[in-house]
Amino acid sequence: MKHKKKILLAFFVKKNFLESILNYLLKIKVNENNIFIYQIVENDLEYLVSVSFTDNTDKLSNHKYIKPIHVHIKNGCLFSINALNRYIKENNQDIKKTLSEINVDWSLLKNKLLLLKNENLTFNDLIKIGYDRCGNKYSFYIIEN
Repeated sequence: MKHKKKILLAFFVKKNFLESILNYLLKIKVNENNIFIYQIVENDLEYLVSVSFTDNTDKLSNHKYIKPIHVHIKNGCLFSINALNRYIKENNQDIKKTLSEINVDWSLLKNKLLLLKNENLTFNDLIKIGYDRCGNKYSFYIIEN
């Protein structure tokens, strides 16, 4: 049997829509253990939600308030490949090495969001948020690392 590869998609959610987005994710049968919420430090308007999939992601992409981006995670750092490549280029002066030959010090990127925004590299601190659900109501709390 062929092993399905996991895909991690992330999207920004206005804070006042978080509960309805969580309810939607559960309604389309996303496993609760595959939904992760992050507070973006210095962003009072939005959370970052990431969802791990092993199958069709169309239902996520079809929601009018969800604009998913493909991300990866390592050492608590969520990043797009383009942003990681830019980070490596900007922080490595050894131009003789290829990107795949350069080691990244992931301890410097722990609990960060690394994305390109308007072709600019952006860093944001992330705080993981846990939640408990009782019906359609949620309580949220910070998860200590």
